[in-house]
Amino acid sequence: MFWKALAYSIRVWATSVLVSPIIYCIIGFYRRPEGHQAVMDSIEMAIPFYLLFIIIETALSSVTWVVFTAIIWLVLEIITAEVWLKPIIFLSGMLLTIATFVLIFKTDLTHTDDFFFIMMLCNSTTIAWACWFYDLKTKEKQLNTDYIDKSTHNEQENAFAHDTDSDTDLLH
Repeated sequence: MFWKALAYSIRVWATSVLVSPIIYCIIGFYRRPEGHQAVMDSIEMAIPFYLLFIIIETALSSVTWVVFTAIIWLVLEIITAEVWLKPIIFLSGMLLTIATFVLIFKTDLTHTDDFFFIMMLCNSTTIAWACWFYDLKTKEKQLNTDYIDKSTHNEQENAFAHDTDSDTDLLH
């Protein structure tokens, strides 16, 4: 289960690191008073800004990602009802993201124009979406997949055996 938790958390975390800065840049571009021409003029600046954001995101969220991975692993080990897995992971990801911004940047949740508040919203949104989007390979799904694979394999073997029997009948 640890490897499943690790793979899932890497997908969610990497999506957040790569997509959140894009969302932030889009919001920033359209909030500028200069209008759309300023957006076109600043595209050239967006790429270095985006790369800087990725570096900062990676550095600041690595500890949170380790904690998130541990939570996912524990949830997969403890929770048996699959219907509760993603909601618990979703809430954990959201709360960890908010806590990271509040603790590290002293983000005031009442100042909605603050740089860190908007970045927190971008990260929270991306993590929330990724938690629901990516498939969480669980025991039940794996068992169902194994059963389907075995039954398909058995059907193929039976069909092959039947074909070879009819081929030998034709030869006699």
